[in-house]
Amino acid sequence: MSAKGSPVSLQTELGDKRPGVVHVVHARGGGTEKYIRELIAASGTHYRHYFLRVHADRFVVKPAATDDAPGYAWPRPGADPRWLLTICAWLRIGVAHVHSLVGGGDDLIEALTRAGVPYCYSAHDMYLPCPTVYLIDSQGNYCDATTDPAACRKCLAGFPAHAGTDIVAWRERHRRFLAAARKVYAPSRWAATTLGKYFPGIEVTVAPPHAAPVYPLDAGEMPNAFPLPDDGLRHVGMLGAIGPEKGARIVEAMAARIRERDLPLRLVVIGYTDRQSRDQSADHVLTVHGPYRRDEIEPLLDAYRVGLVVFPTIWPETFSYTLSEAWSAGRPVLVPPRGALRERVEVTGAGWLIDAWPEVDALLDQLMSLTAPENAMALAKRSQLARAADDDAQDDARVADALYRSLLAKATPPAEPPGARDAVDEAARRAAGVPG
Repeated sequence: MSAKGSPVSLQTELGDKRPGVVHVVHARGGGTEKYIRELIAASGTHYRHYFLRVHADRFVVKPAATDDAPGYAWPRPGADPRWLLTICAWLRIGVAHVHSLVGGGDDLIEALTRAGVPYCYSAHDMYLPCPTVYLIDSQGNYCDATTDPAACRKCLAGFPAHAGTDIVAWRERHRRFLAAARKVYAPSRWAATTLGKYFPGIEVTVAPPHAAPVYPLDAGEMPNAFPLPDDGLRHVGMLGAIGPEKGARIVEAMAARIRERDLPLRLVVIGYTDRQSRDQSADHVLTVHGPYRRDEIEPLLDAYRVGLVVFPTIWPETFSYTLSEAWSAGRPVLVPPRGALRERVEVTGAGWLIDAWPEVDALLDQLMSLTAPENAMALAKRSQLARAADDDAQDDARVADALYRSLLAKATPPAEPPGARDAVDEAARRAAGVPG
């Protein structure tokens, strides 16, 4: 603790000789956060892990094991460009694992460069090629990963926040970032190939995330499900937080067409949409269950009598944890014919590709066919493949962990710069809201 008397014990980590790893990520949570947590768990007790979260007004570093502590904070803009060097030296951090630069701006890249800490990068999204993150235009359509700067400028002009972006300079800045990385990882072949389209010459290692096993609730712990009539109608599920890029507007269109065509289908969202957090329509055509725990997924799918999970996502996905969750619950899936979803279904056979994506009526026709009584045996067979696909994912996790361990073994923390103790003390006070 410095002479000023910090509200945070700055000596906590100093007796721990394990190498330190800082995980750079946005503050949005979601699948990226899940990936980091599971990667930390997979690496056992060999390393000390920290989060560097990117906020609009500050950067915050916290130990992963005590993520509810104030940690250390630096303001944006105005932080000393050496702030990351200082905290990495103080905490003896040997490697930075960058999971997302979303919202980071030039100041984060400059801080990484000045810190001199070797870093690797995992591509959870397509922010490096495009500030839209998901390669979706202002009309809600996937751009087919075009690399043409003229087309990209025209597209970005439709977004007030991105209209002035120099996309050529944007990609060149991120090309330099990737070129300086010790390793670049992608969770699927699609993600690796797409990243390579924008940044030719960058070597990308395919390393699927660690899909931790899910153990369902005990039989007596039934989740709070909405009631649905037991009238023989067929129930189709969807999982997760469904925003525009995940197909929220398609879900709404599906429900509308089910009503208009009087189809014997119901839609059940285990999760929520950007417009509904927990709701059920009066005619029971659309149920939005709300947030859930992973151990509730299979009991909820059972309670709602869902035998098939559909993914109406516009964004092709780099991996999709919710796909793994559906398979863990023994549910086959119906997915768009592109991106990591297609790749994973084709490898495992644990589902089907949507025939005429994104035509809503054709999608409903296919759902009617797949859930028809005469196709019950085919559905049951794909359910068995879903369970097997979830088991197979564990092998990929061990490969990714071995690569990660190899990189960390070669890491050396930077030397502590002059004034580091006072700078870290000030950052701890700032995070805790204590005056200097």
